[in-house]
Amino acid sequence: MKTKLSLVLIAIGIVISSCTKSKDPEPELTQTPVVYIAGYEIDAAGKRTGKYWKDGVATFIEDASKNIDVRAITVVGSDIYIGGTELLATGNTIVKYWKNGTPVNLTTGATFEGVTGIAVAGNDVYVTGYEYSASTFKYTAKYWKNGVGIKLTDGISDARATAIAISGSDVYITGYEKNIAKYWKNGVAVNLTNTTQNATADAITIAGADVYIAGVAYNAALDKSGAAYWKNGNLVTLDIIKPDLASTSAKGVAIIGNDVHLIGGLYNSSLSMNTARYWKNNTSTDLGNGIQYSSANGIAVAGNDVYVVGSETNASGKSVAKYWKNGTGTNLSDGTKNTVAIAITVSR
Repeated sequence: MKTKLSLVLIAIGIVISSCTKSKDPEPELTQTPVVYIAGYEIDAAGKRTGKYWKDGVATFIEDASKNIDVRAITVVGSDIYIGGTELLATGNTIVKYWKNGTPVNLTTGATFEGVTGIAVAGNDVYVTGYEYSASTFKYTAKYWKNGVGIKLTDGISDARATAIAISGSDVYITGYEKNIAKYWKNGVAVNLTNTTQNATADAITIAGADVYIAGVAYNAALDKSGAAYWKNGNLVTLDIIKPDLASTSAKGVAIIGNDVHLIGGLYNSSLSMNTARYWKNNTSTDLGNGIQYSSANGIAVAGNDVYVVGSETNASGKSVAKYWKNGTGTNLSDGTKNTVAIAITVSR
């Protein structure tokens, strides 16, 4: 049970849908954008209470007796969709989403499964994630469409679906299988890397005819993997740092005009320290101060404004949920309880 729980924790920031990661570029907004952020609060016993913020005002998801892990959010018109899981006392989970606060269960709780993203197209609701096998100890990449689970991999190698974007009638899902970064277009797998590389695909957005995918890829010159993105399958590596005690990863991508915006982190294993990081056209800026632990988990754009959501540890050692708008941070929680912001979408 402990192993399965720890793997859920690793997924912070990976999972969000196309709407939670970015939106197609918009030249101007006709009204003030509304910022929706999803995450959770952790009590002293480690139980999570799912919540979301609308322009900074918090609303809890379901009642406080349930252990709710939130991973994704998207807004369609006046409807708010949030994807996540309910952790049961057995160690298994119920995969679910909430539409305007009403839960829709996608699984029964007979197994351990996780959520990484959510998207809505017309009357169709898509949730991405993974399923764990207690017999093989492997994860299978999968998604649910209108409550029906569909496996993307055969379960022989560890795999996860990490994010989703929909363009017209095409459904793109990113993920990885073993050490291969890949995406599926309408269920057909496309490898971004080969088996000699250590790579993951963790986020996706569509801008016009271009497909952008963010993740981690191998740099042959440095013999190391680090933050990267692909544009239409062409790899661009970002900050890949020596020595091996430091590593970078890209967890979200958004496009404004010709500018590529990415978020992720710089991790120093010798200090067990992660610093939230943001890239614009391959130039990095740290959002965290490098002294306290911080994470950047999701990104969204509205007009020319870039919103990044994550968390930062305060002087008392508590995780504070927050977001950065154009680099300026705003706290969402008061720092008395551990709180994490995972996903973001901006609506108007």
